[in-house]
Amino acid sequence: MHAIRGIIASMSVASLVMGCGGEVNYNPANGPDGTPPTVNVLVTRPGAPDLEVQGQPGVTPKKSTNFGNPAPNAKSDFSVLATAKDPESGIRDMRIVMTRTVCFTASNGNIASAPFGTVTRKEAHWTDQQHAPTSPSLGETGIIDARPQALSQAGMDETNLLVFRNAQGNLVAGKGVATKWGMETKNFAGLTTYSDVIYVSAGDLTCPALP
Repeated sequence: MHAIRGIIASMSVASLVMGCGGEVNYNPANGPDGTPPTVNVLVTRPGAPDLEVQGQPGVTPKKSTNFGNPAPNAKSDFSVLATAKDPESGIRDMRIVMTRTVCFTASNGNIASAPFGTVTRKEAHWTDQQHAPTSPSLGETGIIDARPQALSQAGMDETNLLVFRNAQGNLVAGKGVATKWGMETKNFAGLTTYSDVIYVSAGDLTCPALP
């Protein structure tokens, strides 16, 4: 049995769970698994090179993609694919996580920031270690829509990463957005792996508190 959830339902667009590959019957009595899972995160978008990271390293060049400033007058999207592998004990939990800051024009005319903590965009859980998946994948789509109608009061939608809800509960259109994406996964032996991150941004990023 397994369960799949998009935690931020209003922001989880075109979410999908991919094939789980093979499976393993894990019985720690026959030999415990002392190796954590391996992970891979792939970000793709039309017209740009694919970006890919694995587990957290000591030092690595930052991997990022930027849609430009100003953000394109279009509904742009990108895909995030997270894959976990563990042939010994199988995968029990996995999630795609995102951290975001939106830059917007404050009432005084200055560019201000609206930083948000790390949220789970998509997650999946498996409970049967006798049929534990050995290489499941999760997919998620991010949308950056800078068209005037998408940033108008009538057209704003929280599926758009340029849009956020302020402390008063009102939707606010941003001038730019910076996000970072990663994954975490746990095997049936209880060992957890965190991935490195990939940065995706667009528009005016002159505000503070960028991820």
